[in-house]
Amino acid sequence: MKRRFVSNTSYTKVVIDDPKVIHAHHKQHKLARTTTAHAIGLLVTLVVLSVSTGSILRSLGRPSSPRRRPTAPRPPRKNLTLTNEFVSTFRDLLLRPVLNESDPVPFLLQNGQLLCRAPHKGQLRSLRARSLLEMISRGLSLHYHHSTLFSTEQSHEDMGLPVLLMNGDGMGCNVARHDEELPFPRLSWSIPSPQKHGGGWCHAVGMVSYEMWNAFHVTHDRHWTWDVTFERDERTYPWEEKIRKAVWRGTTTHEQTQFRESEFEDIPRAKLVKAGMNHPDVIDAGFTAFVERFEEDEEELAKKTNVAEFIPFVEQMKYKGVSLFWSCGLVDVLIIHMIATSRGKMSFFSSTEAFIDIDGNNWSARFVMLLCTNSVVIKVCCSFTK
Repeated sequence: MKRRFVSNTSYTKVVIDDPKVIHAHHKQHKLARTTTAHAIGLLVTLVVLSVSTGSILRSLGRPSSPRRRPTAPRPPRKNLTLTNEFVSTFRDLLLRPVLNESDPVPFLLQNGQLLCRAPHKGQLRSLRARSLLEMISRGLSLHYHHSTLFSTEQSHEDMGLPVLLMNGDGMGCNVARHDEELPFPRLSWSIPSPQKHGGGWCHAVGMVSYEMWNAFHVTHDRHWTWDVTFERDERTYPWEEKIRKAVWRGTTTHEQTQFRESEFEDIPRAKLVKAGMNHPDVIDAGFTAFVERFEEDEEELAKKTNVAEFIPFVEQMKYKGVSLFWSCGLVDVLIIHMIATSRGKMSFFSSTEAFIDIDGNNWSARFVMLLCTNSVVIKVCCSFTK
């Protein structure tokens, strides 16, 4: 008999095209090259996860066999502690009737199907998790897993690949202290930036952006629709009619491990808005809402910062950034030049349309979408990457 992850634990199939799970059913169509690349990329991520947790699968999936006297001493198992912690955490989460918002969601990839505990289906119906399930399902339908995902000495298809999904903004890694709560691989929507925080200390495995998946899968289900979008945007917002400023809109979110105790003026986004207030001829930046710990002080804070109206995403392409240079720090944002074209100085960005992109609680989900517009994107040096 093969050993299972948890005895007497029942699983339910995660039905990708179930209307209760997926709110829109798409007609069958020819796979777009970009969508296929995303699905393959997600499977590559699962392959990495499979390799990282290979010892788990071997220890739980192999049938017991008679002991044999080894002909040579075996090397010690380096990941034994890591494996035991993963198994313990996976079992604990699997047995919970209710998961907290910050808890990783456990599920199995088994025989080409996605399985989860029935009480956990609610967590897998969220926008982010649903996008992941769609990506995996699309990849499995392409049959790439037959040659790569289960290529170990003994097939693990019968007992499944255990997966933990960090479904919220967090990834289990503290970038302020450079330590982590979960010292084993798990899927997350971002990882610490190796340029800013170094690498090798966080075991989170970054996934393909759910924002991009939704854009390709729903809005752009064929690659050529991007050309149509670009042509439309260029007609709607001609270059010569753009406003000569860089634009940003957002809320007062901020990364907790680094700025939990910071004053309002010291959080990165507040510094950006302050820079816009000091140089309104260059930057149009403003808060659309006060959230989290600053929500109660909205009336007082509104007097010292800039509160601005929400601007729809596409309408922000009316703005043209002029002569900006940013320092690389989580947002010690410094404007080195003012409108250089009017003062005869060399500019970093001269007569170019621009979005400003800056992290909030974690990574910036809209960054990849900004790169697909016909706008220049000014990316403030970040703590997280995808």
